[in-house]
Amino acid sequence: MKVLLAEDNPDNQKIICFFLRQASLFVEVVDTGEKAIQAALKGDFDFILMDMQMPQMDGYTATRTLRQRGHLKPIIALTAHSRSSAEKKCLESGCDGFLSKPLDMEKIAQLLKKLVPDESQLAKAPTVVIHPMKPAQQVQIRKEIPEDLQRLQEAYINSLTNKVAELVAAAENNDRSLIAEASHRLRGSAGMYGLIDIAETACMVEDACREGRDLDLLSDLIQELRDLSNLLLGV
Repeated sequence: MKVLLAEDNPDNQKIICFFLRQASLFVEVVDTGEKAIQAALKGDFDFILMDMQMPQMDGYTATRTLRQRGHLKPIIALTAHSRSSAEKKCLESGCDGFLSKPLDMEKIAQLLKKLVPDESQLAKAPTVVIHPMKPAQQVQIRKEIPEDLQRLQEAYINSLTNKVAELVAAAENNDRSLIAEASHRLRGSAGMYGLIDIAETACMVEDACREGRDLDLLSDLIQELRDLSNLLLGV
């Protein structure tokens, strides 16, 4: 089966592709809504995984456009939001299904069985998963997963220093737009790699920023992110 993954976050692209390819699926990746439309109309994909919050053109607009142009294949929404209102918005835009990040690959497999008429095309769901973990569990769990997944996870953890530094600089410049954007990216990707404390704290940063909370609170939360990332890195 061929899958089109529309996802702008490179960290998410890597981990989602890893699991989909484990299930013997061919994956093509695009990073904007416009590219998703172009690829979907030209390629013979069995279904699309559509991130709903992409730059330039979001997944809602891309999905509506594809439906208007007669694209009938299943489109599954990917979003960091799990509220029923978010699911309703995705379905109203033309999506056939809804999955919240971090992704549960067994749920993807179950959803596909409902969406794809010929179940014989579906490979079984991958048996390797990344379990949610606390920083202190990192070394133990790292030993329990395959080496190629370990390398992905370790590369992501090593990138946390730069991700948190971006937030620190944004807070120092009182750049709330960048704080909201960077914390949203971190929230979505950290959960995908099983780093639940990082994801939850990034979520608090994003929510506090969008609610207009004072800069001192944002700085404290960002410092908490720095402490958590240092713990993972053994600093």
